[in-house]
Amino acid sequence: VSSKTSILGLIINILLDPGFNIEVTLNILDIMTQIANSSSIHPFLTQKHVIKALVGVPHCSSYKSAECLSKYFALQCIAKVFLISPHMLSWLQDDIPLKNTIIVNMEEMIQKNQLIIQYQDEAGYFCLTFKPVINVLYRPTYNIQPELQTICQELIVVSLLTRKNNYEVLIKEDLLDYVTCLPWHTSGSVQQRAKELVTMIQLTTDVNIQPPSLLNMTKATVAKYYCGLNKVLELSVPELVWELLKK
Repeated sequence: VSSKTSILGLIINILLDPGFNIEVTLNILDIMTQIANSSSIHPFLTQKHVIKALVGVPHCSSYKSAECLSKYFALQCIAKVFLISPHMLSWLQDDIPLKNTIIVNMEEMIQKNQLIIQYQDEAGYFCLTFKPVINVLYRPTYNIQPELQTICQELIVVSLLTRKNNYEVLIKEDLLDYVTCLPWHTSGSVQQRAKELVTMIQLTTDVNIQPPSLLNMTKATVAKYYCGLNKVLELSVPELVWELLKK
């Protein structure tokens, strides 16, 4: 889907067309949240009319689960795009009203996290992999629009909180050490959320969390400050050392 511009254009038209019901919008946004993990789609997703379409998804209300989830998925999409390709959204610095709206809406979603979890459970949402999500959190930081960067990171971390099946997937994918390392590579409100995530995994699963291995602590540091988690997980240790020596 991410390689087909015509399909992407159709998706945005659906978001902008009030003739489609909210369930259709919700399904479209769920797809967009997934394909936002691929940087190849970002030249399309970072266009101003696309970001405005995502921000313009129906306002979240406490009694309309589809609307609430739609807004949540739309903001997740924006957060992933910004954290992976922040330079492509540098134009937001000049559009203060739109930028502030994004930040306020993300803050609202973070506050309504328990409600989002409830709606996801009721709708039967289940994520099969969190590698792309953890990879987003381990992207090297470029200090572009720090306020937006912080709220985007916090929204992504909060998306992992509370749902037990999320923790089970993280454990199954052998990502627990990288989750445990997150508080060491974040600060402020993001660090606090990362600590909450580690605590919740400890309290709600049978896993007795141990300090990460020295190898994985090193890999987490390399991922955060040099090349991202995907490459760290793909390469052997000798290959990773060679990659670092080439920088």
